[in-house]
Amino acid sequence: MKVFLKKQNETLNDTTAMDLYEIKANDVIKKYSEHDEYDREKGMSNESFLRYLLSFDNLIIDPKKLDLCMNMDKPLAHYFISSSHNTYLTGYQWTGRSSIEMYRQVLLTGCRCIELDVLDSEKKSDEPEIKHKNTPVKPVLFIEVIVAIKEYAFKVTPYPLVLSIENHCSAKTQTKMAQYFVDVFGKSLITEPLKTHPCSEKYPLPSPNDLKYKILIKNKKISTNSTSSVNNNNNNNHQIINQKPDAISAATGSDTSSDISTFSSTSTDISRTKRLDESKTQKQVIVGNIFSLENQQLLNASPRHCFLNHNPDELEECTDVNENSSSENPPSDGDTICESKATKAMSDLVHYLVPVPFKTFAKAEQLSKSFEMSSFSEDRALSLIREQAKEFVAYNQRQISRIYPRGTRLESSNYNPYMYWLVGCQMCALNYQTL
Repeated sequence: MKVFLKKQNETLNDTTAMDLYEIKANDVIKKYSEHDEYDREKGMSNESFLRYLLSFDNLIIDPKKLDLCMNMDKPLAHYFISSSHNTYLTGYQWTGRSSIEMYRQVLLTGCRCIELDVLDSEKKSDEPEIKHKNTPVKPVLFIEVIVAIKEYAFKVTPYPLVLSIENHCSAKTQTKMAQYFVDVFGKSLITEPLKTHPCSEKYPLPSPNDLKYKILIKNKKISTNSTSSVNNNNNNNHQIINQKPDAISAATGSDTSSDISTFSSTSTDISRTKRLDESKTQKQVIVGNIFSLENQQLLNASPRHCFLNHNPDELEECTDVNENSSSENPPSDGDTICESKATKAMSDLVHYLVPVPFKTFAKAEQLSKSFEMSSFSEDRALSLIREQAKEFVAYNQRQISRIYPRGTRLESSNYNPYMYWLVGCQMCALNYQTL
């Protein structure tokens, strides 16, 4: 053992060093040998020597260097963020099972962005539930999920946790969701921008150190240009929800439903929706797969694309998973669906991660809003990488992009995130249940 230690430190050859080698050799033998085999004359057995080789005492680097020592004071967009897709699923996308335990396990891996698909209760109560919309997957209660998230959010790392919300809830249920977020997460929840990092043009995102032990909500946000009252704007083909100003405090009240004014619709075969901040040009909403179970025969035919006829009782718009789509570039994957219109209660909780439709890299650079982000399907993002890699890198230096699996990955398989990391895509959402 003394000879082995000497060869590891050949620079020390004097008598004092040899004495040190002998002392250290005796200490190592005593530490890693079995009690009945300790004998300075015989040295170590093969098993004892192997234990020493694999121990911290034989590391090639200083153990202190194993701790996280990188600079965590740069804007959030400068870091890769471990992200999960449909976190609640334990198996396949359509036939798997929802489980609260998946959130615990994923958070224990160090994941910093988890997904919650929130819907109104199937039992017609006002309790929000989490499940894969329009699939046989059984739901889990929203409140139970966020309680589990609170318990495990920072067990592994103190850095910020992002909740990516796919919101399909009514206005009343959204108000309850918002109240649950505030009540359960308390001071951990970011409810307003930091004074040092306002959500304004030209300002960078806060750093991971700025957001330690904080939870951020990613959900649709009401445009600052929209008004709370019904505004005709010469458009008579959609509904507008009149938000109550005290939506969050009203969550515990008797009636939290929003006032809905319905405009008369022109006769047409295809329902149309419009974002409040878009131009007056009407756009047909196309979805990448059939998500209505009302017509089973049509569902079985399963065409690649179809037009979505909206329920007149709720206002929906295509968001998040098809944010990169436009009338010129229709969505091309089966994961494209529509989300409910954000209410004021939920909108007030969204800061730094405001999902918006992707138009062009030039437009994003012109706006220079670091707090806005866009989501791309793996195929759409790969196309942008091939055509505009340099612009994609510049975009990711300023704001966050999220990549999600194409809708045909029904077995919860994963794409290779390496290509997207190369251009700086921070959130590559993966199916953790099959990693």
